[in-house]
Amino acid sequence: MSDTLYVVHTMGRCGSVSVAGALMKERLNVIHVHRLRGENADRDAVSQICNHLEEKKPVRVITLIREPVARNISAYFTNHILWGVKPTVEDFLNRYRHDIPLKWIPEQLSFWDYTFQYPIVRPKEFEDYYPGTFLINTKSPVLFIRTMDLDKVWDRAWAMFSDKKVKMGRANSMAQPTRFPQIYHEFIRDAKLPVWYLDMMYQSDYTKTFFSPKEIERLYEIWQ
Repeated sequence: MSDTLYVVHTMGRCGSVSVAGALMKERLNVIHVHRLRGENADRDAVSQICNHLEEKKPVRVITLIREPVARNISAYFTNHILWGVKPTVEDFLNRYRHDIPLKWIPEQLSFWDYTFQYPIVRPKEFEDYYPGTFLINTKSPVLFIRTMDLDKVWDRAWAMFSDKKVKMGRANSMAQPTRFPQIYHEFIRDAKLPVWYLDMMYQSDYTKTFFSPKEIERLYEIWQ
């Protein structure tokens, strides 16, 4: 097994289980974690990563990006089973904490000794990639890839990040709730969301960093 530790450090409902699984399949040293900062931080993961860094061994970080409305709906569906409520747009808007994807990067990626302040500038070598794919070279390099683009850009992006071969599955099957899929897909199909909510999500620094203006315009069309 390589001395390199690969940390899939991503907010929930972005396909990170599938990515971590693909890396583990290749017998790489992998930690899959959602939080390394704050009261809900995974202390075991923090300890393992810190020990690895103290031993001067390399650590590489993979952070997946998903458009925030779809991500929040997926998270809402994962939780609504525990809440015991019928999923509705009204309940989604009132019950779920919608700022999680907007705050996650500056809160969580500060663990890697890099101040992620918006806007994040993409390195020139990634300018011909999709808007949400780029590498930030810190002490522990962070590779950003959008979930929607994994099957398009994975091979090229990963080759700039690691010399290990890793085969990735199709992005469109990732990060979807596995329980009550029919109800979930009907919700996605029929949901019409208010403009104030879409503005909060799509005019955010998070969305503007990882999605182009034309893509954001298309996202508005999906939910109106």
